[in-house]
Amino acid sequence: MIDSDKYLDNQLNKYYEEQESNMPVCNMCGKTMEDDTEYCLHCEANTVVITHGEYIADEYENAMCDKADAQTELDRERD
Repeated sequence: MIDSDKYLDNQLNKYYEEQESNMPVCNMCGKTMEDDTEYCLHCEANTVVITHGEYIADEYENAMCDKADAQTELDRERD
């Protein structure tokens, strides 16, 4: 039997995660932006507004590319 409090907590957490994932953020720094703004006060530059989920996916992809580049360098040093 599923505990109803635990179930409701899980549902609430999923809702909050979805809302956070759809928040508009700066594509350069990831800080929260207004929908109609193209200037980031944190970066002090013109920027593109994307969702938080897109920002996290981009950051992950960049980290994986950096990891692959570092591994390639290590492999070259060994040869």
